[in-house]
Amino acid sequence: MEWRQQLSDVTGPLDQEMLPPLERQGPLWEWYGQLHEAGWKLDSNSYSTCFRLTRTPGKTEADIQAVIAARPSCLASTFNMGAADFYPATSGKEAAAAHLMQRFGVPAERTIFLCDDDNDLGLAGMVGKAFLPSISAASVEQAVAAQPDRFVVADLKWTGGTEQMLDAVKQHFTAMASTSQQKASKQPEAVPA
Repeated sequence: MEWRQQLSDVTGPLDQEMLPPLERQGPLWEWYGQLHEAGWKLDSNSYSTCFRLTRTPGKTEADIQAVIAARPSCLASTFNMGAADFYPATSGKEAAAAHLMQRFGVPAERTIFLCDDDNDLGLAGMVGKAFLPSISAASVEQAVAAQPDRFVVADLKWTGGTEQMLDAVKQHFTAMASTSQQKASKQPEAVPA
C-alpha cells in the first residue's frame, strides 16, 4: 500500500478502484476521459494505476505518437505488445524496482529481471542481469546484441524458454552465493591487540 499511496496524486484515491474509469478522479483518469471522448479504444480492465491505448480503427501510428506527446507531464507512456500504456511518471517498472531495491537495501548488481519486450529495456538496464525467455521486439534484439553480457537469452521456445530461464536464474544466484561465501572465507581474521 505504501507504493500505491505515493501515486494517489495522479491516480486518485485507492478506494475508487471499483469505479468505472470514467467515474474515477485524478489526472490519469481525466486523460483517460479525454481519450475516450476522442474515440480511442482504451483498456483499463483490472488496472488501477494505468490504462492501455490499443489499436483503434481510423487512428494512425502518427495519431498515437501525437497522443503520447500531448499527455500531461505527470504521466509517462511506454509501448507494450503494440499498445501504449499510460501511468504516473513516478511509477513504472524502473521506479518500482528502485523503490524495492532501496527499501530492502539490495544493490542493483545483485538483482535480476525476466523480460522480453521493449517496455522492459529500461529496467533491464538497471539490474545486474536480464533473463529473456523470448525476444518479442526488434529493440530487445538490438539491446542484446549491443550488451550481450547483460542478457541471458533462452534457446528454447514458449514454456521451454521460461523453464530454461528459471533454471538460469537459479544457477545465477547459486553462483552469486558461492562467490560471496568464497570472499567471506578469504577475509583475514582480526588479530587481538
